[in-house]
This record gives sequence, C-alpha cells and structure tokens, in this order.
Amino acid sequence: MSPKASKQTRVRLPRRLSSASDAGPAVTELVTEGDTSKAPADSERGYEVGYGRPPKHTRFKPGQSGNPKGRTAQSRNVKTIVTQVLDEPMSIREGNRVRKVTRFEALVRMMTSRAFKGDQKAFSLLTAMMRHVGYGSEVIEHISELPSGVDHEAVLKEYLTRYEPEKDPLDDSGLTD
Repeated sequence: MSPKASKQTRVRLPRRLSSASDAGPAVTELVTEGDTSKAPADSERGYEVGYGRPPKHTRFKPGQSGNPKGRTAQSRNVKTIVTQVLDEPMSIREGNRVRKVTRFEALVRMMTSRAFKGDQKAFSLLTAMMRHVGYGSEVIEHISELPSGVDHEAVLKEYLTRYEPEKDPLDDSGLTD
C-alpha cells in the first residue's frame, strides 16, 4: 500500500451458505474499511472522486458559506486611525452660533485664531501648512507667457525716466543714496 492511501480496500472471500435453498453462485464483495456512514448512494457510484472533484456529501450546501465566521479583524495602521479620528464631527461655537465641523477643520480654525492673536508658534505652523497645500503660492511667469507685440525695453526706459530719483546738484560723485 502506498503511504498516501487513506482507506484500505480488501476483498471478502465467497461465503458458503448453510441452507440448500440458498444455494447459488458464491458472492464476492468489495469492502472499504473506514467510514461506512458516508458511503455514496447508488446514483453517485459512477462519480469519480479526485483533484477538484470532492465527494458530493462533503461539498458546501447551497447558501452555506465556506467561512461562516468571516475574516478576522485586522489591525489598523496609524494613518487610518488619525484619518478616522480627524474626520469625526464635533460642535464648535462661533459667537452665539453652534456649528458641526470635522475635528480637522476645528484644528485649522483654532490655529488660525491663535495666529491672529499673536501666537508665533501657531503662526509658523499655519504658514507651513499653507505652503504645504499650495495656498498663496505665486505663479512665476515665464518669458514665453509675456504678452507679445509690446516693446518691453521702451516701457522699462519710460518707467525709469519718470520715476528715477532726482540727482542732487550738490553731489559731485554722481552717486545717489
């Protein structure tokens, strides 16, 4: 027998019946040792059990889950916990009015009010957060984006002649402060 065989099969030898009326051909039976309560019915005898073909009596019944308890709860990481907590609603009072906002919005509002009251740490945190989200960032214009058809050098020369500081007639060096 191979070590993988789970059931033993043996051949039962013919029985001799004691009465003469029962005389007939000898009967040979194939008997499988093991669990006989789950023996296949006559209609299933032609069904071959093998890889991907489990015995029909061990298959899941319709509507029966293969994992009735479900997947076990997984541990959450720090980012998930922080996001969940900051997204929870809370009530804040603005003057006589009570509003429901997320905890994150309440933190930003509190930081803004403290910054305007003169708290330097809150101000630096607020400006760092503004820089991080891109609030108030200036767009740098490239030369290719300047309007065409305008003589930029002439405009600049005119501006300098209009707004150039007047020279002091007593100053001989020609340098101005």
